[in-house]
Amino acid sequence: MKSRVQLVMDMARNEKLSMLELGRRMLGARGHLQFVGTPVQLADMIQHWFEEYGCDGFNIMAPVLPGGLDDFVDQVVPILQERGLF
Repeated sequence: MKSRVQLVMDMARNEKLSMLELGRRMLGARGHLQFVGTPVQLADMIQHWFEEYGCDGFNIMAPVLPGGLDDFVDQVVPILQERGLF
């Protein structure tokens, strides 16, 4: 927990975020990387993080359930499977 608090404090300082901006940033993924895009863009980002940073998994937080998760499974997962990443 301490390292998470430090990460958030550093992010706020480095990016000179107001309390409102910090609150908005934390609301979605609590300071974790967030990205949105087309299925190909999402697959590209996942592949980049997996190959370049050694990620071993991702938490998918669809904004709408179940539709958002269905979209991810139906559209992004097949791309990742084609690339041998899923």
